[in-house]
Amino acid sequence: MPSPADTPDWPDRLNESDPRVELEKKARDISQTCKRARALLCQIEAGDIPTPALVAIISELHSLDQVAVGWRKTPQWSFISLEVSNRSDLLPAAQGITPTIQLHADVWMAYEWNYHRTSRILFLQQLLRCSQAALGTAGLDEAAVRTLDDTAADCISTVRRLADEFLSTVPQSFGDVDHMGRLHDMDDGPPRCRAIGAYLMLWPARTVKAETSATTREQKERAQRVFERIREYTGMKQLLGDKSTV
Repeated sequence: MPSPADTPDWPDRLNESDPRVELEKKARDISQTCKRARALLCQIEAGDIPTPALVAIISELHSLDQVAVGWRKTPQWSFISLEVSNRSDLLPAAQGITPTIQLHADVWMAYEWNYHRTSRILFLQQLLRCSQAALGTAGLDEAAVRTLDDTAADCISTVRRLADEFLSTVPQSFGDVDHMGRLHDMDDGPPRCRAIGAYLMLWPARTVKAETSATTREQKERAQRVFERIREYTGMKQLLGDKSTV
């Protein structure tokens, strides 16, 4: 959300040592970065930009995505990754979904990470479309073609990595594995966080499984399995039937 028009710089006048000030300043920086990215995308979609400027704008958009990567490089956003191949006891929770399980402090932190990842996936897919469209314009020199090809390839590989990272949070989000990496004992009944964890994964699952997504067919299939469980655990399937399948 943008700052009020008459107070854009008020965090700069506050005590730098106050964590709340730092949080406000970071939120402002994120907002300004997103605003810049949206403006650049609008320029591209307008279709009236000279080819050299178009390539430069796409390169700038790509660099803005790298800025977003740094937003969560802090200790409070850390998590642990477990290879299921080294933990056969976790296979029931991960089979058909992910070969790696991410363990976060709680389900909400996993959701925050996935919100960030899904936003980046959507942004990168838009950037991918821009790069592919630019490759079809006339007058591109060899360096511009190479830049656009590299950007498109990086967008695709990053989208697929982010999709895998989302899928690796599924076992904990469903409550099949707790934050300590312990398999849930179903004799105790279903996990308490299952419904809310499922709901928090709805947007990422729909994004990853979409036919228009740059994810692989295999990733789409795994996300579809997750989506079907989301429908069941949240009550969507029972209450909405086929209306909940899209």
